[in-house]
Amino acid sequence: MPDSVTNIGDYAFCVCSGLRRVYFAGNAPTLGSDVFLNTTSVTVYYLPETLGWCSTFAGRPAVLWNPTFTAIAFNVGGTSCTATGTTAIPVALEVSTNLVAGPWIRLCTTNLTGGAIEFLDPEATPGPARFYRMVGP
Repeated sequence: MPDSVTNIGDYAFCVCSGLRRVYFAGNAPTLGSDVFLNTTSVTVYYLPETLGWCSTFAGRPAVLWNPTFTAIAFNVGGTSCTATGTTAIPVALEVSTNLVAGPWIRLCTTNLTGGAIEFLDPEATPGPARFYRMVGP
């Protein structure tokens, strides 16, 4: 949800059985009633330095989504990246040779088990620059 969302209406995600994750870019919005009624598998993720969040949101778990690259190493076997953040948050690592226009190619989707994960990109070789980013899956 973009940071421009300040209000979520009544029953907005009611009976969305396939909904697993909702990512919020801004402060916690004002809630209508029964926003996640019969939507029991969803986890809400929010960004650092946003306001109004606690451990639950509309009766669902709310978790800080804060993955950060903490180390990058260029090796003979490829490029390895270490990411840390809140334990068990889902992340996807993507790569592109064009920072502005993409395309972004997904290397892997995983959780930060124990709050950290190491990724290896064996295709990173001398040649065109490769840019990396982490996104929600």
